[in-house]
Amino acid sequence: MGGVVAKSANTDESTVQLIYTLATPHLQPPIITDPELDLFYYYVIRNWTTVSHLDESNPISLVSISGGDRDFIISSKLTRWNHNTIHTSAPSIPTVWASTDHLCIVWCRQLVMTVVRSLFDLVEYKQKTKYYGVTENVTARNTVLDYHFQTRSSGKSFHGAHTQEIQVEKPPKGKWDEVLTHSVCRPSVDTPIYVMFPQITFQQKVSHEVFSSSYKILVTTSNTKSKNWIFGCTNQGVENKVKYCSGLENLSNQTELLPSFHRTRKLVHLDYNRVSKYSHLVVRLSPVKFKTCIDIDVYRIEERSGYLGQTIEDTATSMFYNFTYPTTFNQSKLFAWKLHVKPWMDKSGKQVKCPGHYNSVGIFRHGNFQNHNFFKNESLHIRFADTSATSAHALLYLDKHCRYSVRIQLDFIGTAGQLFRIFIKLLPSYFTSIILMSFFFQESKDWINFHRVLFNNAYYLCIVPGFIVALTIVFLPTDYRYMMTEAEYSAMVPMICYFISYALVLIVSLGYWVLVLSFGNGLHAIVTKFIGKKLGSVPDKVTDLALTFSLEKFPLTVAILIIAVAMSTSGALGLALGFILHILKIFKGYEDVLEDLIRGRIQNVKEGLSPINFHTHCAMLWFVLASVNLPSLLYWINSFRYVEIPNWDLSLYICLMLSPSLGILWQGFVPEFNPIMWSIQRYLCYLMGIVVVVYGTHRIYLISLIVVVVLISLAICQLISRFTEIQPISVNSTPTTTEFNGNLREEFNHSENEPSRNKTEERSKNSNSDVPTSRNLEVKEDCNNSKNVKKGMKNNKEDLEETPSTPISGLSSVSNSEISEDDDSNDSR
Repeated sequence: MGGVVAKSANTDESTVQLIYTLATPHLQPPIITDPELDLFYYYVIRNWTTVSHLDESNPISLVSISGGDRDFIISSKLTRWNHNTIHTSAPSIPTVWASTDHLCIVWCRQLVMTVVRSLFDLVEYKQKTKYYGVTENVTARNTVLDYHFQTRSSGKSFHGAHTQEIQVEKPPKGKWDEVLTHSVCRPSVDTPIYVMFPQITFQQKVSHEVFSSSYKILVTTSNTKSKNWIFGCTNQGVENKVKYCSGLENLSNQTELLPSFHRTRKLVHLDYNRVSKYSHLVVRLSPVKFKTCIDIDVYRIEERSGYLGQTIEDTATSMFYNFTYPTTFNQSKLFAWKLHVKPWMDKSGKQVKCPGHYNSVGIFRHGNFQNHNFFKNESLHIRFADTSATSAHALLYLDKHCRYSVRIQLDFIGTAGQLFRIFIKLLPSYFTSIILMSFFFQESKDWINFHRVLFNNAYYLCIVPGFIVALTIVFLPTDYRYMMTEAEYSAMVPMICYFISYALVLIVSLGYWVLVLSFGNGLHAIVTKFIGKKLGSVPDKVTDLALTFSLEKFPLTVAILIIAVAMSTSGALGLALGFILHILKIFKGYEDVLEDLIRGRIQNVKEGLSPINFHTHCAMLWFVLASVNLPSLLYWINSFRYVEIPNWDLSLYICLMLSPSLGILWQGFVPEFNPIMWSIQRYLCYLMGIVVVVYGTHRIYLISLIVVVVLISLAICQLISRFTEIQPISVNSTPTTTEFNGNLREEFNHSENEPSRNKTEERSKNSNSDVPTSRNLEVKEDCNNSKNVKKGMKNNKEDLEETPSTPISGLSSVSNSEISEDDDSNDSR
């Protein structure tokens, strides 16, 4: 982010001409965790674009360097900027050739030296100010930067790298050798040697003059320190009976530096038509104590070009191959490949010894990026750092004295890593969407287990929303076009992300239950001891009783505790505490259910699991909040020793808005069920599950806001359902089925529990039949009363179900009056 800060602070072209940025996301941040960061990028891009157009004659030069494949935080495509920028990566810079992670790029020695050398070459003496400074000439500035970071062909300094005027060292000062072969090696060089390759040796390789334009000459050399090392001979002369070239034309400006283990390797690709006008190609070998070699390969472009996938079994005397990666099918850029180049095997299956194979190298170049591998140790890894590249090539530089077998193979691990790197940033929103949409499938007052909801509705949690999101992205403006290139996005991406997130939700929820069942007791003990110490060495039993009593009877105190923690420390810490307290509440609830089952208060464990299943859904949403706001918590932990005041960021506002809802959602009556209110809540949760994927994939902070809306609406739904569930019975009102059955149940219990000895004796006097004993008569009378009351309750219930709209207040009054008269008669008796 230092490069973005430099762009925001230095936008005055009169004082700033040059900015270096290392692994800086100029295009956009990988994820936006805060609305302030979103606005910051908006203003920086707007201001920088405005400044770039104010004075196009003297714009600010910007060098943007990415780390390459090892930088998993900032991808190479995010470091691109289109306003007067040198955009490259560390593996692509000559003499660096190394991929770095996000931190190592700051102290990478090769890269630091390249930056320092470019600064020295950009400094000039200014007559107006009488001091040295960066040149104001934009063309010269960009030329120097391009030399050091993209096309370095010679020494460490740009100035004097290649000169057109060459001082010829005549014999005997310089040694001149004319050779007819295309391969020359010297064990060491004491004096400058000029090796002359006559034109006739090249003409023998060209099959026909008509096709001469399609031929090229590749010249490679090792351990050559001369900046100017290859020339075309325009005039010949003789000195001391030695033929030499008196006129030389410098061709070294087309030089490319080639990665190598220990030796400096240079190469140049020359057009045959351009070289044909020279009598000789001359290569200068400077004095060196190491072995120096020169190799020449004359090839036809069509013969050395092809598409990746071709298998070559014999490359004798071939030094160079250029394989083109097919980029017409964009999705092919998501795959990773391995290019295997191995020495030729004889008939017995043994590899033929090849001493020069250790320096054979493969380079995969796409756009402004490249990576290389030496075939002695491993294969060439082919994967795109920037999937927006329109061209890609695999270049092979081999030892001409060896025979090779070249084949390509799909890299499954590399492909998985490539897909993970591209799509990992999409999963948080899809993970949240699965949890939100699971609320839609709770259709009754008895809440179903979270895992059962996932297993029973996989089709509606993955395929259906994936199809909806794919259509929504097409017709609505979203951030997908900024986050992903054409090669990365397809209509199947939402569905695939839903399936991956579905599996992640299952794993996380399973781990959550393992945490509750296995470590809930230990976590409860840790929290109890911590609170006891903070309150002044309070006994653990007292703290345990107070904590349990607060979680079950007074959840509003827990909400106040979370708010206090958030206000004094960090909002992210308050959200994490809320998630931990959810675990404790579910653990205590599960203990109570098992205790009731053992004591016989409930016959089936499922009877007490409905509240636990409800709070499990809510705990998963709190887990999402704690995870999304984890960067804020890490920032607070790192700055705790320096800053004592709390950090007023988005996590604190979210915690303050969400904590009061615990005072409702943790009440004993939750979950309540009102068909109308819950129907609205279900569809709201499913809608928010779609919205969080469409608009919360890049702007992660929207996930927190959407989850807050869902939890607050859920608390309001439970509160309204509580007040609308039970209504008092009035004289003019029609009682509900529950209330009517309750009255009949009370009447039934009253008739069963009333002592019936006096009533039996009085009724026996009016009876015409003789009874053997009063005890038998009492039992018989009680059984008759019970059967009559049950029969009357059944008939009244059937009448109520057949005519639900008929007022039955009269029936209620009659029943009440009969009960009152019966009570009075019993009392008098």
